Amino acid sequence: MFAVNKAFENDQQAVLVHARLDDNDEELLPGMYIEALIMTDSTQAWSLPSDAVVNNGDDHFIFVEGEPNTFQQVAVRTGASELGYTEVKPLTTVTPDARIVIKGAYYLLSELTKGSGEHNH
Repeated sequence: MFAVNKAFENDQQAVLVHARLDDNDEELLPGMYIEALIMTDSTQAWSLPSDAVVNNGDDHFIFVEGEPNTFQQVAVRTGASELGYTEVKPLTTVTPDARIVIKGAYYLLSELTKGSGEHNH
């Protein structure tokens, strides 16, 4: 990267950057642009596919498999989300080798909360 503009463009959440591509396999034509993410710091965090994180009101959860086909709801605090992944901070201990539901978590939440909105009159 050669230079970064000091201010955002008018009415856009973008900043102009002048860069040189070292490996250009694609044919770029005048007027084309490249959308890129610029790393400004390095932080290590647990992240999961965004579909693995579900919310019920203001609370966020993931589901961890205990026994086969038995899942435990684990509360998490969420952080940054980018490129289909979300940073998660479990509020209880989750081991690094835990089996976490990454597809269908909303179905599990639906089953867990089924009937919680019903009232008897």
